Amino acid sequence: GVWTLFAGKQQNDNTPPSKEPEKSPTPKKKTRSVKFQYPVITKTHHRPMTEDEDVENLFFTEEEMEVLEEDRLATKFAD
Repeated sequence: GVWTLFAGKQQNDNTPPSKEPEKSPTPKKKTRSVKFQYPVITKTHHRPMTEDEDVENLFFTEEEMEVLEEDRLATKFAD
């Protein structure tokens, strides 16, 4: 038999060339939705207010948060 080159593949002339898969028209966009379970709030906890003198020991300042973020980014890129 005679061999020919078809779409980068050799095929025997006795065999019909394989069909390329037909391209479908523009794909339809999937509709996205979000569902919530009701009631959303299932439990609440109450705690006493934080005393003013305890705030600096329990929470970060804005400056401390910036240092932590810079450190996180530097560590991330060091890997």
